[in-house]
Amino acid sequence: MVTVWIGGGTGSGKTTLTRILAGRHGLRVFPLDAFWHSHEARLPEPERSPDDQWLGLTPVEQAAEFEALARKRWPLVLADLAALPASPPVVVEGPQVLPDLVPDGDAAVFLVSTAPFQRSVLERRPLPPTADAHRALENRIEKDRRYGERVAALAAARGFPVVTVDGTLPVEEILAAVEGVLPGIVGLDVEPADLRAARRWENGVVADNIRTWLGTAHVPPVAPTGYPFACECGARGCDAQVVLPLASYEAATRLVAPGH
Repeated sequence: MVTVWIGGGTGSGKTTLTRILAGRHGLRVFPLDAFWHSHEARLPEPERSPDDQWLGLTPVEQAAEFEALARKRWPLVLADLAALPASPPVVVEGPQVLPDLVPDGDAAVFLVSTAPFQRSVLERRPLPPTADAHRALENRIEKDRRYGERVAALAAARGFPVVTVDGTLPVEEILAAVEGVLPGIVGLDVEPADLRAARRWENGVVADNIRTWLGTAHVPPVAPTGYPFACECGARGCDAQVVLPLASYEAATRLVAPGH
């Protein structure tokens, strides 16, 4: 079964696009960011404080460290994928997807933001408390700009399509562009039970990651009161989300959006 990979820079709309794509075509979402802490536990690294991470390293060093960590953890990604059921097919999403690591025969596309659009997105995303919030933000923006350019260059060298996102195109137009370069994802025959189980699995991965993250020093001063979880109705075409506090999600045996 061909796996679909969606990578690219931070703030390029990968998560939103993947959610819609998965709903439309009956795919399981493998959200790489939600595996951050579980992979960290399996391949421990010294944990940096927010000051060390965002102020102690230059943006060039931050980008290089992120890429090195993604490469080191890649065998865990492949092992976790291999452990999943054969149905439904999988779409893997995250900035950790590096073009030269995508298995031969799989489909991949990379989304990269223009610098102004990426800045507008990242300025709205809170960082953990540091000694210099402004410099930390500027370092993060520059790190992610450099990393996005690096991924785009690797994708071009490998012959993978790169979609530039500047905030002017509707999501549907970007989705059409992505669907046009990802062969073999249309018309997949997936049973509703498969999708219900897949969405529950996705939500469990996200919840585990949030739970661990809330116990670290990297939580922003004002933590979110609710988190988006996938609707578990199992209907083909459903890409709805339900925003809930973590405790409310954990108390639910099945999460279904209103009217589903």
